[in-house]
Amino acid sequence: MNHRGVLKTELADVLVERKVDFLDISSGASHPEAIIKVSPTYQAPFTQAAVGDNPINVGAVGSITDGKIAHEILVKGQADIVLVGRLFQKNPVTVGDIFLAR
Repeated sequence: MNHRGVLKTELADVLVERKVDFLDISSGASHPEAIIKVSPTYQAPFTQAAVGDNPINVGAVGSITDGKIAHEILVKGQADIVLVGRLFQKNPVTVGDIFLAR
C-alpha cells in the first residue's frame, strides 16, 4: 500500500504474480507523527482502500470487539476476512457470536 492507503495496480499485479493471496492490512501507527483515533472499526478504511479488482483477499484487524462489528465490516465490503485474535482470547465462543450477529 502506498501512503494514501491505495493498493496500486502495479503492486497488486506483482503480488498476484508472486502468488500472494492474502493481505493483512493495518494502519501501523508506528510513525511518531501518526494520529490514529482508535475505535472498533478504525482500521476498516485502510482495508477497504486495498479491496479491489484483483484476486487478493484483504483482512481487517484492530479493535473488532464483537460479532456485529465483524459482520458489518464484511457486509459493507470493507474486507474479505476479519481477523479477531484478541476477541478469541477473551471469548472462545466468538465464532458462534459472529454467526448469531448475522
